[in-house]
Amino acid sequence: MKPHDIVTYLQTHSLYLTTAESCTAGRIISLLAEVPHCGDVVESGYVVYSPEAKHRLLGVSFKTIENFNLTSNEVAQEMALGALRDS
Repeated sequence: MKPHDIVTYLQTHSLYLTTAESCTAGRIISLLAEVPHCGDVVESGYVVYSPEAKHRLLGVSFKTIENFNLTSNEVAQEMALGALRDS
């Protein structure tokens, strides 16, 4: 799916998007930002690398990071939930 298609889908369904990125270094939100009127549906984007930032900004548990590693599915899940809570 192309960034334009994603923005159109969000607009059509009255949805808003917040991203929580690490390994992608903000690439997702950057691609969406190139689409005209994306600000109507893109609320925010988090780019967090360090364990401290993941914990402080998105509420990722240090225990989850310790047990699974910084780029695990478990950490990504907690990042997504943190972004959802904040948005």
